[in-house]
Amino acid sequence: MAATLGIEFLETTAEHAVVRLPDRPAHHNHVGGPHAGAVFTLTETAAGGAVVLAACADRLSQAVPLAVRAETGYRKPAMGPVTTTARLGRPRRRSSPNSAGASARSSPSPSPSGARSAP
Repeated sequence: MAATLGIEFLETTAEHAVVRLPDRPAHHNHVGGPHAGAVFTLTETAAGGAVVLAACADRLSQAVPLAVRAETGYRKPAMGPVTTTARLGRPRRRSSPNSAGASARSSPSPSPSGARSAP
């Protein structure tokens, strides 16, 4: 999905990732900004795709990472390109013996045009 939306990986390390959703009319909602689903995909790509894969790259041949839960909070409508930063956080309390211990958090970052994400 990230490739379909044209999501760009600006920076990836084992601790954080910065990704950008370009401003394309095909991504727009009824108010002219990026659709909430595209913004959710942006934050999930940053948190799950970039950070977790970068932090666990040496173990990917032994396991398949799968999202168990994802949540994005929308603070206000975004306009233009949207950039988000995900940081690998402290492990959360396990709710079941099979739940993963790592988590990633997305926070808004200004895009080059001044638009902000709302994850």
